[in-house]
Amino acid sequence: MSATARPQARVITVVIADDDPGVLAALGDLIGDEPGLRLVGSAPDAATVIDLVRRERPDVVVLDVWMPGGGIEAARELRRVNPDTAVVALSYLGDRRTVAAMSDAGAVRFLVKGSAGLDIVGAIVEAGPAGRE
Repeated sequence: MSATARPQARVITVVIADDDPGVLAALGDLIGDEPGLRLVGSAPDAATVIDLVRRERPDVVVLDVWMPGGGIEAARELRRVNPDTAVVALSYLGDRRTVAAMSDAGAVRFLVKGSAGLDIVGAIVEAGPAGRE
């Protein structure tokens, strides 16, 4: 078990969405290394992530705020498509307006890329079904 793994009742399914291929690869590797998480898809834009959520019905989506098609708009649509999927927002900018807009759109967590102590796995676990109980 890795240092960041947390006990959980079942595997949490995850979709990641970011227009930066390097971020997608890093997130995919991070999630793939966690025994309690299973990556079920990745997307470079809003339209693709919405289609993935419609098809895969993941527990959690890690969603880039500023990707093509708009993360805020995607979060709103994801909540409509599958209200059981939790949205964790990810952005280089953590200003109040952006955080508030993502929260209003349905994001349950907001993470700033590159910040000290960034715990993406922890945010996914907390946003997953066991963390919402």
